[in-house]
Order: sequence, then structure tokens, then C-alpha cells
Amino acid sequence: MTDPVTPPPRGALASLFEQVRERIAGEGVTGSAFRSFVVNVGGAGISFIGQVILARALGEAGFGVYLLALACMNAASVLAKMELDGTSTRFLAGYIGAEQWGHARGYSTWSRRVVRWTSLGVASLGVAIAWFWRDDFARKHEALPAALMVVCGLLVMNAQMLLNSSHLQALKRYVQSQVPGLILRPALLATTVGLWILLGTTPSPAQVIAINLLATTSAVFLLQYWLRRARPAELTRAPMAFEKPRWISAAKGLVTIGIAQLVISQQSDLIVVGWLVGAKETGLYGAAAQFTLLLQFGQTSISFVAAPLIAELHEQKNYVRLQHLVRQVFVANAAIGLPILAILVAFGHLLLRWSYGPAFEAAYPVLVILSIAITTAALVGATAGFLLTMTEYQREAAWIIGGSAVLNLVLTLILTPMYGLIGTAIATLCATLARSGVLVWFIRRRMGLSVFPWA
Repeated sequence: MTDPVTPPPRGALASLFEQVRERIAGEGVTGSAFRSFVVNVGGAGISFIGQVILARALGEAGFGVYLLALACMNAASVLAKMELDGTSTRFLAGYIGAEQWGHARGYSTWSRRVVRWTSLGVASLGVAIAWFWRDDFARKHEALPAALMVVCGLLVMNAQMLLNSSHLQALKRYVQSQVPGLILRPALLATTVGLWILLGTTPSPAQVIAINLLATTSAVFLLQYWLRRARPAELTRAPMAFEKPRWISAAKGLVTIGIAQLVISQQSDLIVVGWLVGAKETGLYGAAAQFTLLLQFGQTSISFVAAPLIAELHEQKNYVRLQHLVRQVFVANAAIGLPILAILVAFGHLLLRWSYGPAFEAAYPVLVILSIAITTAALVGATAGFLLTMTEYQREAAWIIGGSAVLNLVLTLILTPMYGLIGTAIATLCATLARSGVLVWFIRRRMGLSVFPWA
């Protein structure tokens, strides 16, 4: 392997940066990374407005039921899509970059078929569980059984949306892959619910999820249309070639990672709070978590563009360029995330009161703790995770992230009954710090790369 820590000559490094910048920027005055950032900012704003409308319309408990049902769906999504959206970024982008059109077409067809049947199977199981245990769910909240049943339909369309989006991402159609899910879907949801309220009625959590299902279906149709137009002619004509053992092996690792990530995610937190504390507290926790999205859209947009580049540079064994790209990603994430963190810590209590109402100001301590955790993940954990999953170290990543998930689960079960919402947030912070530290150490020791720009 080429020595990844030997720097090139200064002139070569400058030329390298220009090449990486051009790859990220693409054509036009505005680069793909910037356009992706704009889409994430717009989507976060629309989603936030929609969440505020829902929280004020449904109240703390009803909003908690809605968030709890969506959290259950997101948990089931790991098995519904078998993390094939993540492997699409790796394999499809790699095949297309290497002009292996037969393998690209084979993977595209195979992944769509697998996600179609796995999502239907998981959704059917979810409907059965919601029906047979409906009385137990009703004891938590009377609206919960219906919400859980409807969310199973949303699960199927959401899995298809994520897969189609990842295929467009692999084709480097970054904005098109993001607009339907980040802009169209929340805009349709917020507009429809807002009009419903203006007509003088308040929808139930199940009805809101049904509206979300219709909005997601619209996003899927738009993604499919753009995907058909974006496919190169070579991709549609080449005879299909399959590397199923390799694809399945990678998917297994990513499913393990996905389950582990789920345990240390806010979705898991919402589920734990919902079952151990109550629907009202779930609404408070969800309101605080919604603000942390401001810390994520910068990292998401930058990593969204960087992930296929990491896969390509690894396939090319070009570790000097890979190191430079990673350092640029860290600097960009810090420039976006740290000022937002300062604002949330200083004015978070006012933001919660003004946005959701006075009752939600109680979630301010949770907002501060989660903001620190999300910032750590954005600066270190996410980049380190992509370095492993995009470079065939998914098994090692699964062990590291799985270990932090076990730590998070143990701490959550201990601290939540003792300290409520704050205990859940502290468990997430501890697990995030542990995961990020081990990932940085592993990447430095095994790959010879540094996540930090000063190392």
C-alpha cells in the first residue's frame, strides 16, 4: 500500500487540491457540495416549520405519539432496506467510476428487487405486531395503535425513496437525489397539515402519518423519473453481471453497523423515552432533537458528496488525495457546526419557547447535551465512519460502532429511569465520545490516516 502519510511536493499538493475541489464542485459556478448544503439548509428549515406546526397542533402527547411511531419506523428501516442504500454509494459509484457497466446494472437491479421484498416483509410483520398488541400499545396512548399500523405503509415507501436517492447519489446527481426527500416531502406534509388546521380541524397522529405517506410516495415517483433520465446509455445496454457474495457481505456489515447506529441514535432515544417515561416526555425530547438538525445538515451535505469520492480514491489506492480530502471535510464541518453549537447553547431555551411553546422550554438541558454529542459526531465520528464503510473496513466498523451501541444501551437503561430525559441524553453523549475516539485511533493505526487537520 502506498505510504499514506508521505506528503507530496507543494506544487503537487496544490494541484491535488484543485482536482479534488473540481470533483466536488462539478460544472457551473456553484459546486455540488454547496448546492447540497443549500438543499439541506432548505430542507431543515421546511422540516422544522412542519415540526413546529405539528407540535402546536397535536400537543405534547400527540406530538410524542407521532415521533414515537416514526422512530419505530426508522428502527425497522435498517432491516427493510438492508442498508443497500449505503452499499449503493460504495459499489454503484465504484462500478460507474471504473466503467464496469454490467456490474453497475446488475447491482442496480438486484438492490431494487431485494429492498422491494424485504420492506414489504418487515411492514407486514409490523402490522401484525401493531394489531395483536394493540391493547398494550393503547395503554401508552390511545392514538398509538393506529399510528403504528399506518407507519408500516410509510416504511415501504420510505425504503424505496432512500434506495432511489442513493442510486442518484452514486451517479453524482447530488441535488436531484436530495430534493424529493429533503424539500418536496416535508413541504407537502407541512402545507397539507397547515391547510387542515386552517379548515378548523386537527388531524390525529395516524392521519398525519398518512399525509406523510402520500408525500413520500410523490417523492418516490419524482426520484424514479430523474433516475431514468440520469442513467448513462452504457448502463441500460450492458449485460448484467453480479457479485452477490461481495454485495451481501458488505450489506451484512452495514446492517450490523446500522443496528448499532440505531441504538446510539435519537430514534432509539425516542423509543426508550416513549416506553419508559411517556408520550409527553417523548414530545419534549423530540423538540430538543429537532434543533440539533441544524448541526447535522452541514455535515450531511459535505459527507454526502465526499462519500463516493472516498470510495473512488480507495479503489485507486490514492491515499494522499484521500488524506487531503478528509482534512478538508473536517475543516468545512467545523466552520459550519461550531458557530451553530454556540448559538444553541446560548439561546436554546429561548428558541424552544418561541418555536414550540412555553412547555417545551423544559427540554433545554437535553438540547445542550445532544448538541455537544451531535457536534462530536459531525466533526469526527461521521467522517471516520465513512472512511471505514467506504473502504472495505465495514467489519471493523461494525465491531467499533456495535461496542458503542452496547455501551449506549446499558447507560440508557440505567440513567433514564434515574434521571429521565437528561439521563437518556447523557447516555447518548458518552457513547458518541467513546465511538469517535476509538474510530480515530483505529483509522490512524490501521490505515495511516488522520481525521484531524493538525495531525
